[in-house]
Amino acid sequence: MHIPPPPDLSRQELECLIESDSASSFRIPMSLGEPHAELDNSGNGCTTYDVVINSGFFAKLEADPFFKEFFITVALEGLADKYNMDINHPEWRMLKNRKFMGSVSEQTIRTKSSPVIQEMDVSSPVVPKFTILAEPAGRPPEFLLAEIHLPRVVSSAEGSSWQLQPGSVAAGRCGRPWGRSL
Repeated sequence: MHIPPPPDLSRQELECLIESDSASSFRIPMSLGEPHAELDNSGNGCTTYDVVINSGFFAKLEADPFFKEFFITVALEGLADKYNMDINHPEWRMLKNRKFMGSVSEQTIRTKSSPVIQEMDVSSPVVPKFTILAEPAGRPPEFLLAEIHLPRVVSSAEGSSWQLQPGSVAAGRCGRPWGRSL
């Protein structure tokens, strides 16, 4: 995945841009990921957001606290706009010794638009990898826990439907169901 860097500005140019009326037209290419629950170092639950940027630009942020503070403000405003929420600025944390928390989530990066009409691959559907655990173990289960890996699904589960029947699990999105017999 390639995310281009933003225009290369000096610190003085950035200060002038912030003070100008054209500050809202300045863009930093980035991908703002879906919110997901993780555990912090104390074992408490927290909500995390993956923000993906150009690696060269990230090095510039690490070297200059002014650029870093500016970028974090822009990213937090972007998350607030995207997910229609208020973010309490004093509560955010940027990882110091890790690049991500939990597992790396797949990101959708907007690229040049695709043709309106395109030929679709007619190969058979891919059966996802899955694990089903019975809880509690060793007794008649009270519930089943299913972990289904869907690496080709890049959008959120919003709008999807799941049907659980004895012997099968079926999911669908936008009228395209797929199922798996157990």
